[in-house]
Amino acid sequence: MTNFDNNPDPEDVERNLAYRLRHVKELYNSVRALHMSGDSKQVLQRMRELLPVGAMRDWRQTYELIDQLSGNWMTLADLILSTTTARKNSVNVMVTSSQLIPAMSKVMLYSLTNHFAADSIYASRVVGKEECFRKIKARYGNAAVYHVIGDSAEEMVAGKKLGWDTHLVRSVAHLKQLLVNIHGHI
Repeated sequence: MTNFDNNPDPEDVERNLAYRLRHVKELYNSVRALHMSGDSKQVLQRMRELLPVGAMRDWRQTYELIDQLSGNWMTLADLILSTTTARKNSVNVMVTSSQLIPAMSKVMLYSLTNHFAADSIYASRVVGKEECFRKIKARYGNAAVYHVIGDSAEEMVAGKKLGWDTHLVRSVAHLKQLLVNIHGHI
């Protein structure tokens, strides 16, 4: 065993994590660029290159089955995100309680890269949702209009503390109502 196995040097660990994050961001941005071009065949081809043989076909079938069994949850979420993405001067920002690299990987797998730039995905695992929201507010300013869409009390409380509109989504019915609201006034 090496010293790395027993007590890794914190600088080495940090350097390795930074490298992994840069690499995942490069992959993410390559998929996002294809998504933004509207060339869905190229997006699928790029994902096939990233996944093991046969995995993309299996994933698409699994995705469609999950969407069907969940009452089209993912289709509705994509429609909501498409609506907000299409708005001029609108930016979608994701704050997730998972780690950043797995979160970015999920966004790629769920074909949502066209809705979230890599630098618009925040991980709240260490600092919490409220701190992430404060960073987002510092980035986009007081003049921006913020909407928190989520399923946890933590994000609802944090959003309300900052005076942001909050939308609790825990069911397909909530998603459908949010879609109506988005077309109405959000």
